Amino acid sequence: MSGKEEIWFIFQKLKYVYDAEEKKQFQEVKLPVDLTFQQYMDWKGYQDDEELHKAEKTYSKNKYFIIIRFL
Repeated sequence: MSGKEEIWFIFQKLKYVYDAEEKKQFQEVKLPVDLTFQQYMDWKGYQDDEELHKAEKTYSKNKYFIIIRFL
C-alpha cells in the first residue's frame, strides 16, 4: 500500500478513480480483458486474504450487479 488516499466514486455501476499523478482526472477502472482464453481458464482465484483485499479495493465489491428474473 502506498499510504495515499484514493479518491473514487461509482456512477452507473462503474468505478472511477482520480489519477492525481499523471492525467489529473477521473478514469474508469480498467479490468483485465485482454488475457488469452487459457489464462482465464487457468486462473485459480485469489489465494489469500491480502490478494482479495487488494482486488476489493481496486474493483469494489460486486454488490451493484442486479439480476432481473422473468417469470
